[in-house]
Amino acid sequence: IVVAALNWPIWIVFVVIILFSVLRFYRMYQIVYKSRNIEQMAKFFKTNKRNPLYGYTASLQSMDNATIKAASERVLAKYKQPELQAIHKTNIAILEKDYTKAQREIQPIANTGQGQITLAQIFALHNKPFEIKKLNFDEPWAKAMVAAILALHKKDVATFEEQRKIALENSAGMQHFSN
Repeated sequence: IVVAALNWPIWIVFVVIILFSVLRFYRMYQIVYKSRNIEQMAKFFKTNKRNPLYGYTASLQSMDNATIKAASERVLAKYKQPELQAIHKTNIAILEKDYTKAQREIQPIANTGQGQITLAQIFALHNKPFEIKKLNFDEPWAKAMVAAILALHKKDVATFEEQRKIALENSAGMQHFSN
């Protein structure tokens, strides 16, 4: 209506729509993959929690096992990709403290980077530091995160804080939020 009233060509409408779409996509990409602003990410994930992946990520802030489990179940119901199925079935097993089941659930992707990190989390939570040494990590944040979990189990708060800081400095986006 504005374009017609101002007698502008219709292509201006299309350019404006495309521009706004690109800007919105860039903002989403920046928050999900590059941001380190926890408040900004928390707001984005809460606002978009209808998407099960964002809802799961938002649920992590609650620190409530039942809420996180329910969010993982929503992801399992919507997404059938083997990697997501393995990760979220493993998450549920970890929340239930069934580490044997967790190891079994992650096996389909055990040789991938995410599988190795998840196995390390399982071994750290189950206090098996020697098993962790057999795993390979490509990401510096993953090594630090696992070291932080082990330090927490040993009640070594200084090492935990040091490793937690390294994990946060070397991660961004959803991974930073999750860490």
